[in-house]
Amino acid sequence: MLKKIIILAVFTFTCLAGCDKNDSQSNTGIAGRSSLTGKWIRVNDGFENMVIEITSDVNGNLNADLIYVPEYALNYGFEYGDKKIVSITKTGSNEFSAQSLCKSFDGYNYLTVNYSAVKIIQSNDKLVIKDMVWQNRSIGNIQHWERIADGDSKMAFYYYGKSKIAADISKYNDKNKYIAKALKAGTDSAELANIIAWDLAIDGNADCTKALDLAKKACSKTNYQNHIYIDTLAAVFARLGYFENAIDIQQKACKLYIDNFQSLWVGSSSAEKIKYCKEYDDDYIAYLNRLNLYKSNRPYTEY
Repeated sequence: MLKKIIILAVFTFTCLAGCDKNDSQSNTGIAGRSSLTGKWIRVNDGFENMVIEITSDVNGNLNADLIYVPEYALNYGFEYGDKKIVSITKTGSNEFSAQSLCKSFDGYNYLTVNYSAVKIIQSNDKLVIKDMVWQNRSIGNIQHWERIADGDSKMAFYYYGKSKIAADISKYNDKNKYIAKALKAGTDSAELANIIAWDLAIDGNADCTKALDLAKKACSKTNYQNHIYIDTLAAVFARLGYFENAIDIQQKACKLYIDNFQSLWVGSSSAEKIKYCKEYDDDYIAYLNRLNLYKSNRPYTEY
């Protein structure tokens, strides 16, 4: 009996020691064991729905790539597949230090790329990433992220991002596979429904039949007040051969664009805005060019 108790005690101690070892490694970057590894979606400050994927290499080094980039972030120069966070090092029980990608334009519109020091704080399936420069001030760059897993509808953002990365390296079969997965995961977001519809519309080789429902969903969710989404709907109708619909809808997109144009002085008339945009605003000029295509019974495609 005593022998059995000793054996059981040794076995229990060995198991506990092994568990402790694994737990201590779980946050240090050992491949496949880090609690940070996985997919995370941002939930605050205008960059909502940005997705990063934290991975561990064979040496246990942790890095995070940008998988999905919202339009607002694209305007700041971020790209799908950017190395968003590097050099992740454990500094406490649930804290890590790292370098986070920053991009900015100088006065001459040259993009400056650098990395800033950040602190990552993990609490279960949530991350808070604080810019080290700001973390002790009352206002600063504090990012909130939540883990996303298979089965979550937010995985649609991840799959769409993977489709963009695949397209960038000309892996079009993979692109189509990820688009299908994004559609299956769900497109409740107007933002996501719009960009998938747009991608299908501008791809001359893509099946555009599903794009119509997506574009209508995006417009409906924003009460047909978002000129970007209406521009997409027009492009979809044109790809499907409904040019009269496309013309009518594109004209509405152009009008909404002018109605919402804020770059001129207060009180400027629609005529003044139109004159200015026709000469200087690239987005509005692109809207007009697409309208002219539809009037000549041609869709707008980019590849």
